Amino acid sequence: MKYLLKRVKKNIRSLKKDRLQLLLLAVLTTGILLRVLGVYPGYSPYHPDEGKAGYSSAWYMFINRTLDLPHYHYPALIPTVELITIF
Repeated sequence: MKYLLKRVKKNIRSLKKDRLQLLLLAVLTTGILLRVLGVYPGYSPYHPDEGKAGYSSAWYMFINRTLDLPHYHYPALIPTVELITIF
């Protein structure tokens, strides 16, 4: 009888430990999902007047197969990155 009680107590302790681990896993998973999904609020990555200029420059570079920008009033990084992502 004592052996049976010890075994039951041991099983209860392991179940509590498993529940605690599951709860911890659920909290961590929820936190990670909230953090990752909260990073992207859905806004446009560009200021309203920058999107067309960057995209048109990238499209010009793609069509003409060149790395020369048609105009230089914006930094070259944005159109170059968009050119790379087109391929």
